[in-house]
Parts: sequence; C-alpha cells; structure tokens
Amino acid sequence: MLLRVPLSSLLALFLAILAQAERRLPANLQVDLLFPRNETYAPTQWFPIVLGIQNLDALWPLDIGFNLEVLSMEAWKNNSSGGRADWQHVNLRPNLYGFPVGLELAPVKLFLHYPVMNMTNGTTDSFNLRWGITFVNRCFANNSLDYGGNSWSSGGNSSMRQITFSTAPGGQTPDVAATVDSCPEGGQNSTVVRVNEVRKTWGTGDQCPVFETDVEPARCAYREVAQELAANVSAAILRRMRCEEGTWQNITSPCVPKDKESGATLLTGLQRDSSSWALVLGLALAAYYNVF
Repeated sequence: MLLRVPLSSLLALFLAILAQAERRLPANLQVDLLFPRNETYAPTQWFPIVLGIQNLDALWPLDIGFNLEVLSMEAWKNNSSGGRADWQHVNLRPNLYGFPVGLELAPVKLFLHYPVMNMTNGTTDSFNLRWGITFVNRCFANNSLDYGGNSWSSGGNSSMRQITFSTAPGGQTPDVAATVDSCPEGGQNSTVVRVNEVRKTWGTGDQCPVFETDVEPARCAYREVAQELAANVSAAILRRMRCEEGTWQNITSPCVPKDKESGATLLTGLQRDSSSWALVLGLALAAYYNVF
C-alpha cells in the first residue's frame, strides 16, 4: 500500500533537510547502468532499465543532470521520413537539474531508478541505450577566479555513454537479480568522478565542482540488494501491466483485473510517463513514483 502524504508537507520536509545538508568531501559520485547489458533478451511486454547512483548524499546539494534514453534501431531504419519514430524514442531520464526535488526527498547513499519501456509492438529489435551525467559548470583546482567554463558530460564529446542490447525469440530471460549479482565489469555501464570541492563561479555564484575523472569505479556495490531490487522492479512492472500476479517476463498479453471481472470500479494505474525510484536504506527499498 502506498502512503499518500500531501505534497506541501513533503516539500517542506525536503527544504528543511536540504537547508541542513553538509557535503562530506572528497567523495566519489558513481552512476551505474545495472541493467540491461550488451546481451540478447527474450521479448517481454515491458522491459526495465535500472540505473544506480552512489554517494549522492555526501555531495548534496549539487547541480547535476542525468540523461537516459532508448532508441529502437529497427524503427530508425524503417522510418521512411528520415526522422525519429517518436514512440520508439523513449526518454526515461530522471528530472534534470531538479534532482531530487522531483522526488520531494533528501538524497541518501544509494538511489535506484528503474523506469520501464513498452516493447509490446515488436519482438525482434536492437536498441541503442544512451545515458550520462552532466555538470553545468566545472572548476579547476589551480584557478582562483573561474567562470565555470564549459559543462562536462560523462560521455565525452558524444555527451552520452552508449550500449546496444537486442530482443529476439530464444534470447535469455531478463534477470535483474542475476545480472546485478554477477558484478560485471563497468565499461560503458559505469561512470565515476571524485568531487574534491564545490566552489562558486566568479560573478554568477553558481555551483562549480572541482573533480577528478581518472577514478576506478567500485564493483559489486549493489550485490547485497540484488534480490530485493529485482522484487521491486517486478512489482513496478506488474503494476504497470495492471497485473495482480504472475512473472513479468512471461506475461505477453494484458491482464484482466480481478476487480473488473467482479464489476467493481478499477482505480487508475500509473500514469503513462511515470518512473520508479527506490532509496536504499540498509537493505530496505521503498518505491516512489514521479511524473516528469
């Protein structure tokens, strides 16, 4: 059951906590694309993307943007107009530069973001998953006066990191828990920076972090929560399907709600552009829904 708290109360609580926030620097900000990997998966009705963010609590407040999008290569190839087939170009990112204000929550050590994409209209496809983090300003330790320079992105000149995954009959069953538990190498699935200081830009007073990029990502940070994370992802997908039971990987057609069968009024499910967030407190995961 979801506990509903008035937005004004949540916002007031967030602002109060934010006012008392104190950075603990230096600290590593690590973002991991936990699922999927560069694999071929069996088609499913809905497919999860799982993003983990470590140590945001030690760096907050911090102006940072997160980007996450998925593009169907088949739709791109077959689009005769030469433009994007918009329904296949799915923007799954968290709120940019307002994070985590959109959640009305103060950051903790580990955030997990797991939106889902609708794959009902195709069974065989390749997908280009692009993601990255962005700082609006970047300062450097040897500059006493700094305008902040250009923004910085974890994807370098391309601004986004990229992986490709596929779906096809006979592919492996999507398994979030097994993938997270296996602690695969980071590669294009991980990015980390060490923030040593947060200054203010000269003249404008904007946040301007001083950070290093030559940092090795920590591995296996999510292993202890792999099973619980997978359970939360499963629950979120079943809610999105409006299914009350079953295994999301095996459900290929819409469920008939039991309330509808009995003639009762069915409550509206999640909105079309909603995403699931979980905060890890110890091993406890609490799911929140945020419309962007």
